[in-house]
Amino acid sequence: MPLLAAALTLVAAAIRPETNDYFRITVVDEQTGRGVPLVELQTVNDISLWTDSNGVIAFNEPGLMGQEVYFHVRSGGYEYPKDGFGNRGVKLRPTRGGKATVKIKRLNVAERLYRVTGQGIYRDSVLVGQPVPLKQPLLNGQVMGQDTVIATP
Repeated sequence: MPLLAAALTLVAAAIRPETNDYFRITVVDEQTGRGVPLVELQTVNDISLWTDSNGVIAFNEPGLMGQEVYFHVRSGGYEYPKDGFGNRGVKLRPTRGGKATVKIKRLNVAERLYRVTGQGIYRDSVLVGQPVPLKQPLLNGQVMGQDTVIATP
C-alpha cells in the first residue's frame, strides 16, 4: 500500500503543470501600476480569459504558444487604446515561462481593487507562482459563482 501511495504521488506531480508552463499576462492600471481584476482578454477565436484579483492571467493554450496572438482588451470603467483598425487590443507572443504587462487607462474615478467572493479569486496568480494575500486563495469562504443579490432557489 505505501508503494501505491508513493506511485500515485509521483504521477500526480508529473501531471500537475508547473508555474513555468504558463505565459503570465498582468494587466495594470496605467496610473497606479496596480493589477486590475476582471479585465477580459479575448482571442480572435473567442477564447475569453479574465484577470484575477492581482490582474493576472495564466495563459497556456498549446496551439497558440510561440505564435503572435491578438487579444481584445475589455473592462468596464477602463479602456485600452484603439489600433489602426479601430480595435482595442494587444498583440503578444506567449511563451512558456514568459510574461507581459498590459497597461490600461482607468476612466472611473475609483479604481477596481479586487474580487470579493467567488472561486478562483487568485487562481491565475497561484498558477504562475505569484504571491497572494490569502491563506486559501482559490476557494476562500466556500462561495462559488454568486456575486449578486439575485438568486434562484
